[in-house]
Amino acid sequence: MKRITIVLAIVLALVFGMTVMSPAEVLPKLSFSRHIDRALKKERWGHPEEAKEYWQKALECGDVLMQAVPDKMMYFVGSARCCYALGEYERAVSLYNQALKIKADMGGDPDLAKNYPWVLVYLGLTYAKLGDTAKTVEAWEQVPFTIGSTYTTIQDQLAKLKNQQTAEVK
Repeated sequence: MKRITIVLAIVLALVFGMTVMSPAEVLPKLSFSRHIDRALKKERWGHPEEAKEYWQKALECGDVLMQAVPDKMMYFVGSARCCYALGEYERAVSLYNQALKIKADMGGDPDLAKNYPWVLVYLGLTYAKLGDTAKTVEAWEQVPFTIGSTYTTIQDQLAKLKNQQTAEVK
């Protein structure tokens, strides 16, 4: 009897949760996550063309979600990641910055770098792809050491970028 009660409670929670979401959000949200996951797997398995198709599908879902729920930071972050993978770097920068603005407008986050380090990592990568060294340095200087080995890589790259900036000034 206890097991049936628990299952019923879970089912009701799921049903109630689905009714809270707008109909415009439910299907694209599921597809958005699934397409991003598949794109990442295809990249990892060395299938870039198939990955590109999934990135494009995810971005299409992201466009719908960003319009339906314009204050959901993670839809902007996910869409920015899609743009990055598709080589749409200017749009990616815009979306990453919009995501950070959404967070700031919602009262901000006292430790944005700690809670969203990968936004800063990819924002820096995207600026690097655009050739904007100053903005790359600005984003990467905020990345915390808690992200592990990527932090070391970023610190190495930061040192090179700062040396390059110093050399350009001379």
